[in-house]
Amino acid sequence: MPCWLVRTTSVLRSSQRAMTDKPIKRVRALSISDSATSNSDPARSAKLPKIIGTLDGKTIRKIVLVAAQESPRIGNLIEAESSKLTKIESAKTIDFGYHSKSVWRTLNVDYTKGIKDSRQFEMSGDAYQEVVSKIEVIRDRCPVHASYVTKHSALETLRKIGKIIIMSSDSTLGSEVRKSFSYDSILEKTMQGVLKGMTTEERQDMAREPQEEMIWIDKLKELEELAAGYCMFEGLAGVRLLLEGRGNDNAKSLDGVELVDIT
Repeated sequence: MPCWLVRTTSVLRSSQRAMTDKPIKRVRALSISDSATSNSDPARSAKLPKIIGTLDGKTIRKIVLVAAQESPRIGNLIEAESSKLTKIESAKTIDFGYHSKSVWRTLNVDYTKGIKDSRQFEMSGDAYQEVVSKIEVIRDRCPVHASYVTKHSALETLRKIGKIIIMSSDSTLGSEVRKSFSYDSILEKTMQGVLKGMTTEERQDMAREPQEEMIWIDKLKELEELAAGYCMFEGLAGVRLLLEGRGNDNAKSLDGVELVDIT
């Protein structure tokens, strides 16, 4: 074989071995940080606030959690903001007591006094919405970082509102509002949300809080029994179990009692 052909054959074989032995480079999965870097388009960034506005809170929390897990910077930012909010909210004390007085007037004076039954029936939806709006205010102004004093006031006011709804006058309006709340769990859901933001010690203090001739948990049981007579506020059983410290806050039910989903 000619020398030039031998050299050419040797070079080709060496090239083939080099290609065979060369490791295959794997493609790394795209992370959130990669996506942010590769999509730093100003026009797209300007649209993000509007896009985020279309998402519900649960979806946003999931996305933020993933972002925090992948990016230490985002995780540190979230921790710093949470710490700041905790300090601000824990320094506040809010008394919600006037909301229960407002609910009593709504159901026993504003929509009933001197008003015919037919008109009360027509106005019952508005009265119901007014009561719901008071509960929503308490829910929104009593976050997980709220002080114990604020959470205590929220729970006591919600208990009073529940009793006012049940004990409101035997008028057409009172009957219709009770009927509406037999299908609505906002009161129990809000109470469970407040309790889930409390420590074990705070729940114990709340349960043992003196209330006239009984402690607070007995007042709650009283409301639960009254509500059962009207097939209302079925979620109060879950409130009581959380207050007693039974089970896991993340459980779907406690002692066979279904908990209201607050997510």
